[in-house]
Amino acid sequence: MARLTVVVAVSVVLLSVCVAGAGSLSLSSVVREGHDPRMDEAEEKLRLAFTTLNAADEIGASGTQVSVLTEKLNTALNLLREAEALEADGNSSAAVEHASQSVAISDGVLKEAEDLREATSEASFWRRVIVFALAPVVGLIAAVVFYYAYRARRRPGMERVLRMGIRRKERNG
Repeated sequence: MARLTVVVAVSVVLLSVCVAGAGSLSLSSVVREGHDPRMDEAEEKLRLAFTTLNAADEIGASGTQVSVLTEKLNTALNLLREAEALEADGNSSAAVEHASQSVAISDGVLKEAEDLREATSEASFWRRVIVFALAPVVGLIAAVVFYYAYRARRRPGMERVLRMGIRRKERNG
């Protein structure tokens, strides 16, 4: 239980780092001369992957799987930051390479997050179906058990009543 708590706490921290990173990326949309469109694509793919992963986490995806995908997303974010730094230094070929790696990682995370969200949604649906299908069965079993328990408890008293005979009272007088 403690390990699960640690995993959930780590995933929350990593997701918040991704939110902060995505927020800072959106705030720093400075258009520079010679800015490569692949950098914008990497940023957009990162945001989309984060949004999809967040949606999967909200519907109850496994904390460990979300944590793994968050780590991958953090790697993509770091690559994008390095690409922006390289672009600012004038090394556009290395910046494009880092941005391409970020896009590849973001696409992988996006696909895995969509699959995770779909699997979690389907599992949730089947759990609800099973619960709603079993509820009447459990209710019926409880009613039968209650009926026979009541009947077994009441039976000795009924047998005593049925064994009673009618006696005539004698009159003195």
